[in-house]
Amino acid sequence: MLKARQRVAGSEVLQALTAFFYVMLARGGGTAATLVYTVILVRLLTPEEFGAVSSLWSLALLLVPLATLNLAPVAIRTVVAARQAGDDALAAGFVAFTRRVNLVAAPVAMALFLGIVWLRFPDLLGAATAGIGLTAVAILGMAQVQTGAAIGVALDKAAATQVPRELVRPVMLLAALLVVAAFGLPLSLSGALMLYCATVLVNIALQAHLLREAMAFVTAQPPRIENARSWVATGLFLLPTRMVNDNAKLVMIVAASAVLPLDQVALITVALSVSGLLNFAISSVEISFSAKLSRALHAGDTGRITRFLAVAGGVKVLLCAGMVAVVALLLDPLLALFGTHYAVADDITLILLGIPLVQALFGKADLVLLVHDLRHRIFWIQLVTLLLLPASAALSLLLPGLDATRLTAAGYVCAFGFGYGALWWTARAATGIDTSAPGALLRFLRARRQTPPGDGS
Repeated sequence: MLKARQRVAGSEVLQALTAFFYVMLARGGGTAATLVYTVILVRLLTPEEFGAVSSLWSLALLLVPLATLNLAPVAIRTVVAARQAGDDALAAGFVAFTRRVNLVAAPVAMALFLGIVWLRFPDLLGAATAGIGLTAVAILGMAQVQTGAAIGVALDKAAATQVPRELVRPVMLLAALLVVAAFGLPLSLSGALMLYCATVLVNIALQAHLLREAMAFVTAQPPRIENARSWVATGLFLLPTRMVNDNAKLVMIVAASAVLPLDQVALITVALSVSGLLNFAISSVEISFSAKLSRALHAGDTGRITRFLAVAGGVKVLLCAGMVAVVALLLDPLLALFGTHYAVADDITLILLGIPLVQALFGKADLVLLVHDLRHRIFWIQLVTLLLLPASAALSLLLPGLDATRLTAAGYVCAFGFGYGALWWTARAATGIDTSAPGALLRFLRARRQTPPGDGS
């Protein structure tokens, strides 16, 4: 046991894989709990009500990056670089700046949320006034959770940041809904939204507790805020990337709800929940390797870059292959749990499995471009991807003879295929770094063959 611990302590790859193990446990547990509470929720609500809950909560979450000016992904670059240079004051300044931004920008996001709801779902404002109001207020809390989680990842505390974020909401919702179902209590649209909001408060408290020691440097010296404009500019340039990568499910639900009836939005939501069994595995790997890969990229260490990309890519592809087989085998029984209305979501689910497969194959090219200060290219590629997503749903209005949900799902896969493929090609052409799983693995194997015995790490 002692030798195993010493080996982990001496290997960055093993450290990342250990962090991945804990993050994946949290994400796996959270995904399983999400699937179960979704089954209960769709049984307690009508398809229209479930579609409304899904649309409203997804819209609120989608506006959270605006409430933070999307500074969360900038943390990986700024905090890592500052602490590597021994400049804790600058790292503390970034943390202090994000907190100030949240307090100023969150009210704007809240107002935008209420405005969109008033325009798209005016009837819901009267039917669920309290729930919608609390959901708007929860945007500020979710902004604090997201920036805190990103800073925690930058401090190489991926497990401590992701465990509360991935487990608290689904486990709390599952417990509450089990009580509602067991005692036959009525559940309204407003009540369902209030349950979601309650989880945000618990998340804030738990995250603060788990990161208390790692964040001690923030108060250890006066924070120094430098290049705040550059931080904000980087965050805004990365906003399309954040929407496409971290908030992909939310974007797809909101895009569908802008065009499709709420009962069809419910079908899309359930299909995304089932196909999302692959997403948690991929994101767990990327979260666990991101800080170490960022440090290797900043240092220009080609060997470490190739090793991290190869190991992360190989793990993602193996996980996807295994989970696609499991989902395909159990798809009909899974959908049957949701009820008869959702049985027709089988084709949609199989189509949507293409999104995580594309993501796993092309790899984390946006991080490579970001470290090489090619954020403009990231912005334009992901902006086009973001514009393509609602286009497929809108196309269903022009082609009424085709199934709207299948057409929407196929359009989503094509949009993400373009986005991830374009980022990979651009990163390879501009930096020579191949982030794709096959490319990184081949380069890693060639490097291993050229390395004399005893020189590998």
